[in-house]
Amino acid sequence: MKSIGRFLLGIGMAALGLQAASPSEALASVSGTLTISSSSHSANTASSNSSVGLSWSAVTGSSGTVKYEYVLDQTSSHTHATFTKAFDSGASTSPVRKVGQQTSRSVDFASLADGKYYFHLRAYDNGGLSQGTAVTTFGPVILDSKPALDTKTPVSPNSGDHSKEVTVTISGSGFMSGATVKLVNGVRSSGSNPSTSLSSVSLTITSVSANGRQIKAKVPSGTAPGVYDVKVINASPWSQSATTVGAYTSTNNAPTASAGSDQTVTLSGGNASITLTGTGSKDTDGDTLGTSAYTWTLNALPTGGSITSSGTALKQGSTLTGSTQTVVASTAGTYVFQLEVNDGFNKSSAATTTITVNAAAGTNNKPVAKAGSDQTVAPGTKVTLSGSSSSDPDGDNITSYVWTLTGVPTGSALTAGTAGAASAAITPAPPPSAPFTPGVRGV
Repeated sequence: MKSIGRFLLGIGMAALGLQAASPSEALASVSGTLTISSSSHSANTASSNSSVGLSWSAVTGSSGTVKYEYVLDQTSSHTHATFTKAFDSGASTSPVRKVGQQTSRSVDFASLADGKYYFHLRAYDNGGLSQGTAVTTFGPVILDSKPALDTKTPVSPNSGDHSKEVTVTISGSGFMSGATVKLVNGVRSSGSNPSTSLSSVSLTITSVSANGRQIKAKVPSGTAPGVYDVKVINASPWSQSATTVGAYTSTNNAPTASAGSDQTVTLSGGNASITLTGTGSKDTDGDTLGTSAYTWTLNALPTGGSITSSGTALKQGSTLTGSTQTVVASTAGTYVFQLEVNDGFNKSSAATTTITVNAAAGTNNKPVAKAGSDQTVAPGTKVTLSGSSSSDPDGDNITSYVWTLTGVPTGSALTAGTAGAASAAITPAPPPSAPFTPGVRGV
């Protein structure tokens, strides 16, 4: 493509026998004023639209067809000389420059990168350039496809039940038609005991306002509970994005555990079968409570107590899973089971059920005596002995305690009036001190 400068050089040498003329010295055979407008962008106003359409008014030529040369670049103004240099340099991606020569009076540029652009235009016919020396310029055309989220209320409402679809309004600026919105996986769990990995969630866009300031979208039901960052990604070609930290919380209500009513059973043939029932547990969000959601824990059992599940002996702290469980006790006494329920995101508060196992009619098991921990004190210090931890496997009340002084240093004595009580007091003489052996009498 030859430049207008070179065109004038040919005219000057062939027709006039003169030296090459500069564009400003060309023959003024084109008359009229070039007026440029844009149907897609206003000058000096930022827009996220990466496609720019431009058109211009016609001018009149006196010698042949009027042609138009243009340069789109990031230079605010051009003389004919700098225009010619840019035009001859051709198109470029860095810096962005687009050039063209045509007879039509409009041009479209698609997929322009963000930036500030100027459109420069001049007209000529076989006789020379348009009237005057100036190049006509339109601009700046400002392209900015990067969205921005409102700093105060980027998302409204900013939370919602994870089990329901939630319609939200996202506020900011520069939102493009075709934008996408995600709850991204820089999440901070809001649950005390989440049992699922949280990941990014795509929202369903229902509308983008014409001014690019609001997006209506839907958070899908089943969005895992947590505190999410909200990310708006504008449409192609550049897919610019903006993110606000912690802008939306997907909420969850913990389930409620029910361990069933307390039970009283009686040993028969040396055993008593007990069914633990947690089917009364509920989840208000409608989350599924599967078999693994129920955790039973044996919190307490009588001293020497024996209880099994499927033939396996249980001890304090043993756990079982399932909404119902069957256990078998072979020792009379009190057993306490705790139930916790987990909906996959949070666990419930604990619920307990107490199982009282009575001995078979006509039988009695001996109580179990406990004299308390060993003690070491200085001579002359009063010592209290406690047998209150003693128990009866049948659940009978302990009616009397018998303390026996099995060895006594000189000067030691049992305090009067305590021999039949759960506690007794002595004042030991100088060491060695004497051990006590308690006896317990049940009904």
